[in-house]
Amino acid sequence: MLIATPSGSIEIPDIDPRRPPPDEMLGLAMDTVRLAPLNGLRYPPESGSSGWYIWGGESFSQAADFFTPIQVRHLNDYVPNILPFLDLPPGFRFLIDDSGHKKVWFDGSLLGV
Repeated sequence: MLIATPSGSIEIPDIDPRRPPPDEMLGLAMDTVRLAPLNGLRYPPESGSSGWYIWGGESFSQAADFFTPIQVRHLNDYVPNILPFLDLPPGFRFLIDDSGHKKVWFDGSLLGV
């Protein structure tokens, strides 16, 4: 799978893209999306949720209202630079720092492994 962004590309071998449908929901921490680094993680989808949670900054809050549910189709309105990362399947995480450096890795704990 190739993740292509304006600042470069990341090749992830042996992974098939799994972009969520535009009407599925994701969690976006609206108050933090302008902070660096920008983070995303994907749990397995369930009940209309894509499994994606996206936030800015070094850590995220456990508060029930930290993430705002939005449809995938509206993510471009807030953080268009991460759209290519939505192709990552469940179990993956990404991080984009303020210099544009990107990191993608698998985290089995997101799958309950």
